[in-house]
Amino acid sequence: MPDGVVVDVEESTYAVFGRTVPEIWDSLNERGPALNNRIVAGVHSWNLSWDTEWTRSEEGCRIGSLEIRMSTEITMPDWRQRAGANPELQEYWDEFVRQLREHELTHREYALDAVRDLHRTILAERAPDCQTAGARIEAQTALIMDRYGALNQTFDQRSLLTWPPRR
Repeated sequence: MPDGVVVDVEESTYAVFGRTVPEIWDSLNERGPALNNRIVAGVHSWNLSWDTEWTRSEEGCRIGSLEIRMSTEITMPDWRQRAGANPELQEYWDEFVRQLREHELTHREYALDAVRDLHRTILAERAPDCQTAGARIEAQTALIMDRYGALNQTFDQRSLLTWPPRR
């Protein structure tokens, strides 16, 4: 990460129960996190905040210092009845969790890329006055967030995960 970017990485779990494919499916759908008004097996969430100091000169206005803070969290299922379960069901679960973790880590990487783009864009902005610089930064921030939002949405549409997992 660039200087001035602080990332707090967390992971949490929720309990999943069941001894059969349908029981686990039901538990995932009852206990999973909500995303866009639907229950999902796993989710990546992130939040940004930043502090800036402006530098004014005869040439105009720019950001003199920038600190961006990002918190990122992945929520994953934790199968609590694995012990003693059918070995084939355990293999299904292991593959499902592997695919889900890989999927959510890709979302995290997109968020980290967005932060890098945001950092670079904010520091590069120069304008005749600080009001104009602020408005440009706000517009560029919206474009960056929209671009990464679309990238995440396209990724979700391309990589549908299923329980039990496809082999």
